[in-house]
Amino acid sequence: MSKNIREQLFLTVYEVAEIMNMGKSKCYDYINSPDCPFSVVKIGRLKRIPSNSFFEWYDSLPEKGNSEMQIRKGRK
Repeated sequence: MSKNIREQLFLTVYEVAEIMNMGKSKCYDYINSPDCPFSVVKIGRLKRIPSNSFFEWYDSLPEKGNSEMQIRKGRK
């Protein structure tokens, strides 16, 4: 993962999965669900996540270290 990841315009699904400490398949399931709280951009077959949208949501989580568990339970 890049050290300046917050400065990137878009994140890959792999980068988001790594930040959220979950597998890529689980992350794809999450970003394809209607409950996804951040923006997802489709570019051809690729999915990209605008970093400002993702980090705005991620920074609002009460416990960032346990984000996967919060997502599974439906919490933001």
